[in-house]
Amino acid sequence: MTQARGPAEAQSSVGVEAFPYGKLAMISSVCFASAISFSGLFPYAGFMVADLMHISPNESGFYAGYLSAAMMLGRMFSSVPWGVYADTHGRKPTLLIGLISIALTSVSFGFSQNMYMALASRFLLGLFNPIIGKIALFCSQFSCSALTCLCFHPM
Repeated sequence: MTQARGPAEAQSSVGVEAFPYGKLAMISSVCFASAISFSGLFPYAGFMVADLMHISPNESGFYAGYLSAAMMLGRMFSSVPWGVYADTHGRKPTLLIGLISIALTSVSFGFSQNMYMALASRFLLGLFNPIIGKIALFCSQFSCSALTCLCFHPM
């Protein structure tokens, strides 16, 4: 009776690769940055809208929904072009552009002086953020077929 081996042990006779912990940690941090950029505004969006539009916090919930919708609207328009860009220029430059866009648009959102600037920065964040659509491709690309399900699990 043989003992079950963990994913970190390479089985060269069978052809199974070692588990790519380093690449998975990098992809997980990129996915975490993208998730924070999307959901990070929800706790304070109503108060920010109330401050930017000079309305009461009770009335700001309707307009706070526009901030999250602006990002998804940007993603809707840019998903297919980012896929084409990733196919022609590679996945790594696409992820790097996504990380840079997260940094720049999050800073511009934080320094927004009015609601239009906040909406524009959230729209640009969705427009220039190709990370979510490319994470699945990147995970399947750097792992063998036996380890792909283990790589998708933390995502």
